[in-house]
Amino acid sequence: MKRAAVLVGALFAWFCVHARTAFVDSATLIPRHPLLLMLAGEENSLGKISVQTKHYLKKYFMQQTQPAIAIVPHPLHPLTAEEINAVTAILREEKKLGYLTTRFVSITLKPSSKDFIYAYKKGQPFEREAFAVVLDSVTGQTYETVVSLTSQSVLSWEHIPGVQPTMTA
Repeated sequence: MKRAAVLVGALFAWFCVHARTAFVDSATLIPRHPLLLMLAGEENSLGKISVQTKHYLKKYFMQQTQPAIAIVPHPLHPLTAEEINAVTAILREEKKLGYLTTRFVSITLKPSSKDFIYAYKKGQPFEREAFAVVLDSVTGQTYETVVSLTSQSVLSWEHIPGVQPTMTA
């Protein structure tokens, strides 16, 4: 009996570690499991779950801490994976974007002005900004946005009417 309890405990620990990657797409943070869809506010057939269960699932499967932003050596250095994750987290938080209804079509570096780049000296502090194209897949609306990675805030959010962004895979 004791051996069975140890085995069940070990399996549960393995599940808690590996289920996060199985149930949440790490690149887009889109939940894949029906319980996680419920936590994300999406409709499904499971009905209501207890507050304790919801708290547990959020704690272990949907931890949304702000990603640490890596220090880059030059203002024109491409965005790092951490910076791209930070952009999506900032936009989801400030604009209340849904997990299954929002597509980040592109996220790229918004370069500093040419004057700043020409005058830049190694070690000098600089602002990092990202430009993103966001599609609301329910309404079909496209937005262009600029996010400051330095201040971790949305600088601009503009609806672009009558356009369909380029979609790949």
